[in-house]
Amino acid sequence: METTASPTESDWVNLSKYLSKCSGSGVYVIYAARGDDKIPFYVGQSENIAARLGDYARASFAVDTDFKVGRTVQLLEERGYEILVEIERTSDRWPREKELIERHRGRLLNDEPGYNYNTANADEIMSRLEEYVRENFSAPQSG
Repeated sequence: METTASPTESDWVNLSKYLSKCSGSGVYVIYAARGDDKIPFYVGQSENIAARLGDYARASFAVDTDFKVGRTVQLLEERGYEILVEIERTSDRWPREKELIERHRGRLLNDEPGYNYNTANADEIMSRLEEYVRENFSAPQSG
């Protein structure tokens, strides 16, 4: 798998430059990294990985996965984590995604329940994501 580091703020402005490294189809694992720790927190697959990562950057509440992944990325970055994306090009996306989820099972965001945006409360969903991050990732290190 190739690894792509999270974009800087200026890269978010020019998202196409960053996402061009992620073009094509396959599976991916999103990690939170700090120091020697590299912790997987989401596994996905897509025919267009660049577009999928762009959806996470937008973090639309109307799409539960986009919101959960995008907001979790923001919370982890606030805790001093760098976000890494490992990409594996494969035509067997669904079975490979399932394998990777099983390999990393335990603290994946994939295991967190979804929601119906028509009836869900955004503050409650954010509270759940904050709890997920608190339970699974260490607090920022003081320097």
